[in-house]
Amino acid sequence: MDIWSLGCCVLEMATGRRPWSNLDNEWAVMYHVVTGHPPLPDPSQLTELGIDFLKQCFIRSPQSRPTAKELLLHAWIADIQESANIDSSEWTASGSGIPINSGNSTMTTNTAASDSQAPFQ
Repeated sequence: MDIWSLGCCVLEMATGRRPWSNLDNEWAVMYHVVTGHPPLPDPSQLTELGIDFLKQCFIRSPQSRPTAKELLLHAWIADIQESANIDSSEWTASGSGIPINSGNSTMTTNTAASDSQAPFQ
């Protein structure tokens, strides 16, 4: 799982805008990426916990970023689970996949194909 990209997706979902949408060219975007200026939203757009979640995703060093499994334990995700009445004990990280309960149906993501490859961080 590419955690940096996850942060970009969460940011766009929360704000309706892509990261660094105020910048007009890719060189300006790359400058901000390289110099460590994460594309954090205004506090009026996301809770303090949501912004902290994004900060974790945007840690520059991939080795220092939390894993997807660790991010599932983040307080912001726990709050979302609680408000949506989701039982996270139904989530497992077995080799056969991660069951995700959504109402009456259960989807399983297949991780077996990627077991032989090193995970992205």
